[in-house]
Amino acid sequence: MKNTLLSFLFLGFILNAQQQEIPKGILAPNQHHTGKAWLNFMGQANDLFNHNVVLATFEAGAKLDWHSHKEGQQLIVLSGHGHYQEKGKPIQPMHPGDVINCSPNTLHWHSSTKNTAVSYLAIYSPSPTQWDAPLTQSEYDVSLLRTLFDDFAVLADKKQVKAQMKLFTPNAVVESYREGKRNSVYNGHDEIEKAFADFLSQFDTVEHKNGEHRVEVNGSNAKGYGSCKVTLANKETRLEWTVNYIDTYIFEDDKWLIQKRESHFD
Repeated sequence: MKNTLLSFLFLGFILNAQQQEIPKGILAPNQHHTGKAWLNFMGQANDLFNHNVVLATFEAGAKLDWHSHKEGQQLIVLSGHGHYQEKGKPIQPMHPGDVINCSPNTLHWHSSTKNTAVSYLAIYSPSPTQWDAPLTQSEYDVSLLRTLFDDFAVLADKKQVKAQMKLFTPNAVVESYREGKRNSVYNGHDEIEKAFADFLSQFDTVEHKNGEHRVEVNGSNAKGYGSCKVTLANKETRLEWTVNYIDTYIFEDDKWLIQKRESHFD
């Protein structure tokens, strides 16, 4: 009953917030985050609701250190865009209307994106937040690039080629190599999409199992080295390859994209 009532209260808050500006609150000191973050303490735990409610507003590029909550935490995203990650799991995007549940005693961080602010409600018990190590810029970029690497594989398995194109720059180049020799090259979304779609349409089963992924980040540019076990099958044929990727990434439009990909099939 408490949880249901609480949900209705927050739904009312969100609808009301869309009609009037809620003060951002106080600028928080940089003890456990980088960048600028404002906190508005909307409600304190009491006998009826054992939760604190804080409106957090992060400017672009602000991010929290790794931390956990003894009794978990819930985030309700109100505006802007951000990122959320639990230790050992992929980054997930934060969009308006998203509700993110973090389990008790689970290390995690959340942030705005590099170029976009984010505002959300944080709902948690009065138990003190347990702060851990700072989130480094390297961890941040490496996690985003690993997510990009894995998203490509997931979309390939689903044969969602149009969605894959959103992972590439418009002028991207994709090259394929077998036995050290280049056997194909495709330029731009149209050529790449047609090549991917034609190839995947031959198979009933498509399975990618990603392995190691290493990156070298230099500002808005990065180089990636990844491996993947690929299985392709139809009624007559079953193919199994190890594919080693050499990727060139660029950060633009507030996200990392693949500018060039070399696929080396063994």
